[in-house]
Order: sequence, then C-alpha cells, then structure tokens
Amino acid sequence: MNQVNFLYLHGFASGPGSTKAQYFLAQFQKLGIELHIPDLNQPCFTDITLTSRLELISDVVSSLPARPVIIWGSSLGGLLALLYAREHKEKVAGLVLLAPALEFSARWEDMLGKDGLKKWESNGYISVPHYAYKKEEPLAYKFFLDASNHETKDFTLDIPVMIFHGKDDITVPIDVSRRFSIQNGDHVQLMELADGHELIDSMPAIWTSAKSFMNAWLN
Repeated sequence: MNQVNFLYLHGFASGPGSTKAQYFLAQFQKLGIELHIPDLNQPCFTDITLTSRLELISDVVSSLPARPVIIWGSSLGGLLALLYAREHKEKVAGLVLLAPALEFSARWEDMLGKDGLKKWESNGYISVPHYAYKKEEPLAYKFFLDASNHETKDFTLDIPVMIFHGKDDITVPIDVSRRFSIQNGDHVQLMELADGHELIDSMPAIWTSAKSFMNAWLN
C-alpha cells in the first residue's frame, strides 16, 4: 500500500471539509491509507489563479514521500489534476476525476457574456458564492485571464484516467468528458452516472469503481 501517494483536490470555492472530500477520506482511512487533501484556497481565495493552485499542488507533491501520486480531483480540482499531470507525468501514476471542469474558460465566457466579462475587468473583481466559507467572496479578474492560458482543447495524456460524470450535470456538461474520453482512447474510462454535478448520491458507486481502478496500487 506504500507504492503511491494519494491526493484529493477539491473544487472551485470549496474546501477540504467538503462532503465528497470527507467521504473519500473516510473510505481511504478504512483501508489504512492516508489521503492528502490540501486547502486550495491558500493563501487567499480572492487572488487565486489556476497557475497559483498548480504551484501549490507541486509544493504539496514535493513534500510527500518520493513515490508516484494518484490524484483525485473534483470539478476544478479535476482540471487541476489534469494540468498537473500534463506537466509532471513522471510523478503521476493515475487520475480519478469527478466531473472535471474541462473547457473551463469557455464556460465562464458563456456564463457571464461579453458584458459580464467587461464589467468584471472594469471592476477588477466579481462576487462569487464560496461554499466552504458560506458567504460571498470577491474573485479577481486575473483568475479569468490566467485560466485562458490553460486550455484543454486537444488535451492528451498517456496515463490511466477514470472519470465519473453525471448525465444531468448543468454546471459542467458531460459532453466535455465524452470528448476528452474519445480524444484519449484506451487511457480513459468514463462512467456516466444518473446524477448532477455534485455527485453526492453516487459516492458509494464511485468509490466501488474507483477502488477497482486503483486495485493495482492498493496491493
């Protein structure tokens, strides 16, 4: 059980105490395995970018025992897991992704529209609901600018990836995972679930399938 490290990356405006993070932490604990769950809101949610989060993840991985890592990632955490693996594939044994936020900047453009983006740029910040903090938090425009530098079009990886995605997801439509799965062929297993973005109802099924996927590293 010591051949790999296990890391869980929470989603946007979430935290280590999220329902999914704590559920999977408990499952790993039952196996006697440590699951590392860094707080990706550090040092300050308002000023985060994908680049700064990737730097934080790199620091976390470097602090772990010198062996490959299997990264779990939820939503934006799933995107970050993919981005990290693309840059450090020698350190990543596999990925387990829950509704990964692929095609990220394009969805922000669709959600806010040109006027919304201009207002965000002009004001410097927008207010977003932060689920871990249970309040609205400002988010700097540099978050969007930086995200556009991390496109996932034609994104390919040659490591094992398992994706769980809800067919009723309106936050990150399942089509993005379908496209990624087709693009990466035999390296990706996609499990489509009768669930929405949060995947709360599907957690037991996800754990059963993910445990099987990880079996080679658990023995």
